[in-house]
Amino acid sequence: MADEDVSDRIEALVKEEHELLDRGGTEHGLDEAGHARLQEIKVELDRYWDLLRQRRARRRAGEDPEGASPSDADTVERYLQ
Repeated sequence: MADEDVSDRIEALVKEEHELLDRGGTEHGLDEAGHARLQEIKVELDRYWDLLRQRRARRRAGEDPEGASPSDADTVERYLQ
């Protein structure tokens, strides 16, 4: 997956996240499914940002960015902020 593809996916997830948050703010909150989807988006965003960072780091180190692989959700959710 190219950097542009990863960035496009991040942008799409952020757009969906904002739509859900806007809807939740104007419709007296989100239902259970909306909250669940927001959590899924959060995890997916973390995974895609991690992948993009890996690709950039590999490129800076003179390695092939295609060698980067998505981390699983449990791994990225345990990173310290």
